[in-house]
Amino acid sequence: MPEVTALDRLNLAEAAVAERDLLACCASRRWVDEILARRPYPDLARLRIVSGTVIDELGWDDILRALAAHPRIGERAAGEGRDASWSRAEQAGAVGSTRETQ
Repeated sequence: MPEVTALDRLNLAEAAVAERDLLACCASRRWVDEILARRPYPDLARLRIVSGTVIDELGWDDILRALAAHPRIGERAAGEGRDASWSRAEQAGAVGSTRETQ
């Protein structure tokens, strides 16, 4: 039996479930709506292309909303949700980066 990928789960998820997962990635309502509307995605490359296109078209309010949903670099994410867990992992990854990157 083939393995179910994260992309498969996104393509097959009920709208409310996919919406919750996408909002953990990017809190821009417009981005989430556009990604949901274009499902299913044949492969990860297509999802990345669509996502990039939508991000490029976001207005400043959408960008501010997305940024506000994540802690600033160096701050700890509050809560135990998926987005907080991902944020903590991102912050931890910065520890081993070069001084220039930091």
